[in-house]
Amino acid sequence: MNRQFRRDVFVKGALPAAGAQHPALDRARPFALVRDRASAVLEVQIPGGGHHRLSPEFFNPLLDLLAKAPLSIDELVASPGHASRDPALFEQALTMLVGVGHAAPSLPRTTWASRRSSTDRFNRAVVKRIVAGRPPDYLASPVLGSGVRVDLLDALFLDAAAIGKEPVGHAMAGLAALGRSVVRDGKPLTDATVARAELVRLHGIHAAPGGSIVRPLGIAPG
Repeated sequence: MNRQFRRDVFVKGALPAAGAQHPALDRARPFALVRDRASAVLEVQIPGGGHHRLSPEFFNPLLDLLAKAPLSIDELVASPGHASRDPALFEQALTMLVGVGHAAPSLPRTTWASRRSSTDRFNRAVVKRIVAGRPPDYLASPVLGSGVRVDLLDALFLDAAAIGKEPVGHAMAGLAALGRSVVRDGKPLTDATVARAELVRLHGIHAAPGGSIVRPLGIAPG
């Protein structure tokens, strides 16, 4: 694409022109969010220096859709509320989201299921290490064909599901065994009742559609 991103749609503030031509994206290839929706902020650093705020009117609905499942440009155009959008806008938007580390192109959708058995086995072994306080903290995504970093709480919730334990109690016990605390706003919660309530809230996010990347990226067992 030898053209600038549309400033009225994508960015509040100046955006440098692209200096090189880019091949058109495959409109049938899905793109996936590679960080939790809450971490996919609109204030981003553009390669080459500078910070820009992505247009919330355009990007918030787009990020909400990608948080639930990987989608292609054709699928985004066909989604409710976007039928009148030019596919080139989504092409530019996805290019930008990939560039700032919010999204990545996936492998062909037809290959995901065949990869799940091997990635599930690998992830189960790694989750056991994570909850024991041992690295690595990367799990395999059959959707991306690469590793994705997960935090300790996600690993504890995944472990609870795998062994049939109540997730909040399992997470509290796992954190305590590692000498860790439940944290909110950067501060440890010392009151057990408050800490448990926060874990209930965090597990709700983990389990909700669009809350955590572990499901749309195929990391949570299907």
